[in-house]
Amino acid sequence: MKKLTILALTGLIPLQIFAGPMTISNPSFEDSTVGPDSGSIWDTVIDNWFMENHDGSDFTANNTEVAQRRNENNMPTVPDGDQWANLNQSSATAGIYQAVGTYSEDWAYTFNDFTVSQRSNQPFVGVTVAIYAGDFSGENNTPLNATFLDSETINQNVFSAAGVAENYVVPSFTLNSGNVSALVGETLWLRISTTGEGHHLVDNLNVTAIPEPSTILLLGITLGSLAIFRRRR
Repeated sequence: MKKLTILALTGLIPLQIFAGPMTISNPSFEDSTVGPDSGSIWDTVIDNWFMENHDGSDFTANNTEVAQRRNENNMPTVPDGDQWANLNQSSATAGIYQAVGTYSEDWAYTFNDFTVSQRSNQPFVGVTVAIYAGDFSGENNTPLNATFLDSETINQNVFSAAGVAENYVVPSFTLNSGNVSALVGETLWLRISTTGEGHHLVDNLNVTAIPEPSTILLLGITLGSLAIFRRRR
């Protein structure tokens, strides 16, 4: 009976411990597919990101979220590389998202140096960074249909004043995957979205992932049980 109990404990380790880390493709939004307005400052599809709430399948620059290059058009300096992601929507909220790993319970994802920027001639309302889980296949113009886990919102009041072109480096914040056992092993999603209409420039997604103390404790119990089982054999 003792051996069976120990073997049951060792069965807890695979998904819980090894599925947590987050990998973000194109974290500074430098790659983009040339679109119909690319002759100026617009590239209309950001590589590796799915985009929500476009105004049409042709991805025209009006009312879409796009990659935007630095120029003299009332914008601050790009903090990382040559482009921002510009979550630009004139009548509703906008968002971008991508699959970043596999969901595991009680992992903490800490974001460092994430930057939001505002143009001097366009409103900045707010940006939300969130994680979700679920087996959903994304595509452009499709909302993310997955289970919400955690989020952080950055509002306009972080800037010195409205109507000033400037960058704001957000203090480190942590999103927790929580404890949703039914979703263990499903896809982990990262979503960045606006809270209202306006221009919202974002850049520089740096993230570290660690298991929460409860998960580390589980690993210790599991490995300790395995060692006892081997010793007794």
